[in-house]
Amino acid sequence: MGGELLEYLITESSFPDVILLDMQISHIDGIETAKQLRIINKDCIIIFINSYWDKVYESFKVNAFQYILIDELEHYLSETLNSALELLNDQDTYFQYTFGKNKFRVLYRNIIYFESKKRIINIVTNNPREINYFYKRMDILEKELNGKHFIRCHQSFIVNKAYIEDLEDDVLTLADGNKLPISKRYKRNVVDAI
Repeated sequence: MGGELLEYLITESSFPDVILLDMQISHIDGIETAKQLRIINKDCIIIFINSYWDKVYESFKVNAFQYILIDELEHYLSETLNSALELLNDQDTYFQYTFGKNKFRVLYRNIIYFESKKRIINIVTNNPREINYFYKRMDILEKELNGKHFIRCHQSFIVNKAYIEDLEDDVLTLADGNKLPISKRYKRNVVDAI
């Protein structure tokens, strides 16, 4: 079951926010599955379910959110899921946007930059498989991101300051190797922010 879950998640462009893992799944155990999940997505919330306490310390190594015994599942599952939901709804942790009738969220720390092309804003993240875009004007997005460690460097780009590696002339070099232009209009803001 763990192998099937991993195969499914590898082929999907989106990733679940919360995963419940049984320690006794076949072929590959829960800890090994969680290690592989962390390679794909280090930020998902993993909740382990097991019959015994024997793997609780191993669960710390994969940054498990909670470890629940099967006998106590009825008592603790609802409380644990509510705690996970509170974490997911933390406005300071996630950038939330709407596309069509669907709502999405991306961790701020995973966003490298926003790029605008004809009122469609693409979110470039540190996960190249992730595809995120929505409709909005850049000036409105810039106001919404105020105080979130992002800086506008160009009419078409807002960049996460944590990913800026170098500033040379009118170009920003980012940690992923991308280079973004700096327009004259925003150069002073960029220099002051770095």
